[in-house]
Amino acid sequence: MIFAAPQYIITKYFVGCYIGWAHSTVNFRLKEKTRFTFDTAIDTFQTGKKTFVNTVFAKNEKVATALNQFVDAQTAYTKAAVKAGTDVGAKLAEEGVKLAQEAMKFDFTKAFQVKR
Repeated sequence: MIFAAPQYIITKYFVGCYIGWAHSTVNFRLKEKTRFTFDTAIDTFQTGKKTFVNTVFAKNEKVATALNQFVDAQTAYTKAAVKAGTDVGAKLAEEGVKLAQEAMKFDFTKAFQVKR
């Protein structure tokens, strides 16, 4: 007689529900919300840099233009790097959830059943 079977079934149900919830939450947060938050932060810092350049180098327009082009290039690079990192993180999380879901299909009661 195995007494752990009801606990196993209940645990498997709740873990399965959690994994399903985590899968949808991770994908939404990593792909949409995080990218939006990072883009906003990047734009905030880069706007601050442009304001500084326009304030300090207001008399020399050529230097200010060159520095603003550099800030624009930094903005494009940083956004592309964050997007790539976020996409990799989302894919890794998605594959981790799939792996956990596959592990939940294993029947532990049969594997650890005591034979008499």
